[in-house]
Amino acid sequence: MSLIIPVDDEITLRLVNWAERHAALEALQLMVYADNAHAIALFRKVGFVEIGCFPQRTKFGPGRYKDDVTMWRDVRNTSEREVP
Repeated sequence: MSLIIPVDDEITLRLVNWAERHAALEALQLMVYADNAHAIALFRKVGFVEIGCFPQRTKFGPGRYKDDVTMWRDVRNTSEREVP
């Protein structure tokens, strides 16, 4: 089962800014439908990178599937960042 959360620029920026201020957090990871170009562009704009794709991961009915793209963003101090 997938949890679908609508996103926009403000929510995404608030999440990233909050995460960057909390030293216990090192990275953010999310999944987005591969055909959601708007969301993928938004996440790239704030520094997320694609790290994988799950073909036909989400089923919507008989023979109806969508691919999921996994995206990742480092939120540690910039001197410590490594891309996976």
